[in-house]
Amino acid sequence: MYNKLLNTFIQVTDSGSFSKAADKLFISPTAVMKQINTLETELGFKLFDRSYRGLHLNKTGQVIYTDAKQIIQFSNKSIERARQTLGKNEHTIRIGTSLLNPCKSIMDLWSSINQDSALPAFELEIVSFEDNKNSYQSMMASLGKNIDIIAGLYGYKWGENLFSTLELYRLPLCVAMSINHPLSSKKELDISNLYGQTLMMMDRGESDYIEPLRHELESNHPDIHIFNIHHYDIEVFNQCEQEKKLLLSSSNWQDIHPLITTLPVRWDFEVPFGLIYSNNPSDDVQIFIEGVRKIKTS
Repeated sequence: MYNKLLNTFIQVTDSGSFSKAADKLFISPTAVMKQINTLETELGFKLFDRSYRGLHLNKTGQVIYTDAKQIIQFSNKSIERARQTLGKNEHTIRIGTSLLNPCKSIMDLWSSINQDSALPAFELEIVSFEDNKNSYQSMMASLGKNIDIIAGLYGYKWGENLFSTLELYRLPLCVAMSINHPLSSKKELDISNLYGQTLMMMDRGESDYIEPLRHELESNHPDIHIFNIHHYDIEVFNQCEQEKKLLLSSSNWQDIHPLITTLPVRWDFEVPFGLIYSNNPSDDVQIFIEGVRKIKTS
């Protein structure tokens, strides 16, 4: 009903910068700038004065900002009235998706839940977010605002008490490497294959699930050099490929990078994979989670 770029325009105005708006919207500053440029092109005039001192609304931008929130509110109310006219009782769940946290597993669960006549017919809205550390952690801390649920690995110390989780299954920790690495021809690795190699893994104390592996390596396999990383995103996979290091990974990331292969290791270390959602979920999200729990235990 209205130009969705107005949402970005309002966030930039309220935040006072592209980078702060990007954190709120869970996208990169470059993506925010591109959206504002697109909106200005469509309107035919500039909305901001840009200088080394910062970003400020100009006169035309002030006019648009004054009316934008009313336009959005009116549009949303109009759509809601139309739905009520149709007698349609929508139950919408906003599903987050990214390169490292794709939404396919939730889509599969949604198909099963919608076959249960005792539950509402849920509709899913897919919302993308960035995997970089600031955007990812900001999104996780504000689940329930723009995104209701994501599916992915969890267990990081920084996330304790920020959100709730429902474990679906455990995934074995694997080792990823360049397809040109000497070990890439193997189908499975022994821990001794890692001797003399540099293994990229999360910082000490960052994960209760990875820490036992770190302890095992440091105590019994000192020939494996540990290289600490702070967060998993595509740049970490690029670094792994370009520098020919090994990367602690999991099977659900085996298709993330076309020049990376992921191999199982003969050890018994796993990480939990499941649904991640707000500590204070909406009624619809709570019903959805309980529906998943029912499927999981049946």
